[in-house]
Amino acid sequence: MSSIIAEAAIAKILDIGITLVLAGMERQPIVDKVREMEVSGATADQITDALQAMRQQSEKDAQAKIDAMPKG
Repeated sequence: MSSIIAEAAIAKILDIGITLVLAGMERQPIVDKVREMEVSGATADQITDALQAMRQQSEKDAQAKIDAMPKG
């Protein structure tokens, strides 16, 4: 049963990682963040939360760039 939960957690982390890449974030900072958190003993849920926060920040940064573009 725990292997099913672990596989689900890994799938969730990969899904969010792919979403971040598609959102324009570079792969290496994502990989570095996950490895750093794994080494420090973070759970899959904690890693997922951190990746989701990175995605949200990336979206905010992109929107800020759009908002700062000259109009017309």
